[in-house]
Amino acid sequence: MNKWILGIILLGMILRGVLILRQPYPLVAHEASNFVEYVEIIKKEWRIPDPNECWVCYHPPLYMLSATIFSESADKLFGGSTSTHVQIFSFLLSIVFMFLSQAYLRMLLKPESKNEMKIFYLIFSFLIFWPSVVMNTVRIGNESLNYIWLLCFLIYFQKWIDTKNKKFLAGALLAIVLVYFTKSSWMIPVGIISGYYFLKRIRLRWLIFTGCMIMALEAGMQAHGKGVFPIIGTKLVPNMAGLPNDLRVSNSIGTLFGFSFPFYFNTAISDPLKHPGRDYFWSFFFRTARTGEFSYEKSNHESAFALMIFFLMIVLRFIETAIRLFKEKWPPIPALDLTMSLFALMAMRLSVPYACAQDMRYITVSFVSFVALIGWVMIKLQNRKWLLNSFSVQLVILIASSIIFLFSI
Repeated sequence: MNKWILGIILLGMILRGVLILRQPYPLVAHEASNFVEYVEIIKKEWRIPDPNECWVCYHPPLYMLSATIFSESADKLFGGSTSTHVQIFSFLLSIVFMFLSQAYLRMLLKPESKNEMKIFYLIFSFLIFWPSVVMNTVRIGNESLNYIWLLCFLIYFQKWIDTKNKKFLAGALLAIVLVYFTKSSWMIPVGIISGYYFLKRIRLRWLIFTGCMIMALEAGMQAHGKGVFPIIGTKLVPNMAGLPNDLRVSNSIGTLFGFSFPFYFNTAISDPLKHPGRDYFWSFFFRTARTGEFSYEKSNHESAFALMIFFLMIVLRFIETAIRLFKEKWPPIPALDLTMSLFALMAMRLSVPYACAQDMRYITVSFVSFVALIGWVMIKLQNRKWLLNSFSVQLVILIASSIIFLFSI
């Protein structure tokens, strides 16, 4: 690992540390205090609480057990509150996330030449400094540990594809087991494995078409009060009935596939969760993909607006370039991860029709795969300078805007 990668990770650590010091944990995670309560129950009584005992007690216990062990050790060594210990624990997990992310990106892109290494540094910086990635990886909650297991799964499964060494397949399967005991998102890696073998028989575009048709059919059924997904939602999210009605969203084909530009570009929204525009799945998703569920009124507005504009531009540029390179042999694992994760989030929205169910934090690891695909596209475009430079300029603006934004909130 060279000095440039270590430098990027060090700056990423500083950004995360500044965020934690300047934004108390309840302000960057809605359920942070509930996870702290769960840990305190284990610390005081040394038992796993009943699923109905607290707001997040239905979650699998691995993150809370790990945080409890860390908190107990920190108590004996340094003292301090449980909330401080759990926040430090999530901060340490965010550092592991950065190291695993660079390993995953390097394994996929295999940069060798000087230009390819420059592309790698650029996309890695984009990932590490991106506001929602910084916020999601340091927040108190089981997502921070879940990201680690999901990245381990992607790394081991990719290694198994490359080498056919069964120990890597065993590592991938073990990672799925750990995901199962951390959060109910084990279906995504299982879907990636299934999709990988499915793609040997059928192209990715048919997989995407089938997924869109299923989502559209479910939205149409829900419009007539006959949806199937809400039944699944009550099983996956038992506390759904306790969510306030003002967070409910409309499930229709229009809101599922439409886009509200006024909602996306409005920087003055104080609470995105309760704004009418939150009904539009993609608008809310891209907004949370940028800065999470929160709006920061004291932030640098120029950098926030640049993030809005250039993030949408780079997504559109990626789609346009992907069409150009459609016949190329794309790396299957990041493509499947991004596709499966987006469909899983849409299914979540249809199953749990509340604004908070369409937050990008649930599929943050898929953003790593998205960045990997951007890097793959840029390496493919080395002979088309104007397209490569277009990506590079937009990424530099996004990186600079991200750093300014994070230091200003």
